[in-house]
Amino acid sequence: MSISRWGRVDLEMNGVLLSLNDVEHGIIRPVFQGPRIHFALNCASTGCSNLAAKAWKAQDLSEALDQAERAYVNDPRIATLKPDGGVEISKIYIWFQDDSGSGEADVLTRPIQKADPNLSAALEAQGRIDSYAYDWSLNDQRRWQGPISPCLSTAPTSVRPSASGYRCQNRLHRSERSP
Repeated sequence: MSISRWGRVDLEMNGVLLSLNDVEHGIIRPVFQGPRIHFALNCASTGCSNLAAKAWKAQDLSEALDQAERAYVNDPRIATLKPDGGVEISKIYIWFQDDSGSGEADVLTRPIQKADPNLSAALEAQGRIDSYAYDWSLNDQRRWQGPISPCLSTAPTSVRPSASGYRCQNRLHRSERSP
């Protein structure tokens, strides 16, 4: 039997051996109940939430989690209106549906509440999710090319030059990915 990277015991805290799954599901999720925590955790895949440009701090954690959630749902990688009128949304919403409510019927409620007005109206008009997707490819800044693009954050420190171009909170936008 193979143990995934997330199930492999990789660290020790106060004499207790832990895997990444133990940390996420046994410590973080029980303490920070609710769906917003999924927009703070990052597994380094392109489908994951944005990697914060600064450390999370208790005094502004609630606002930072709200911003992270809004940035996530409004990213075209996460919620896509398909040409046929359908909605494709990140699997994060279905994997952790119990954190948002009572099940799949509530999955669309959260993105509708947090999306920008145009996306929110379109999601509400559709009323259902047609498919779920998740991009497991590495969120690799070497894929960046071309000029600076708008960032999900308005913070001036969120765009930083790198040897291969620019990065915006370590996230790739569809228009900037190599084919």
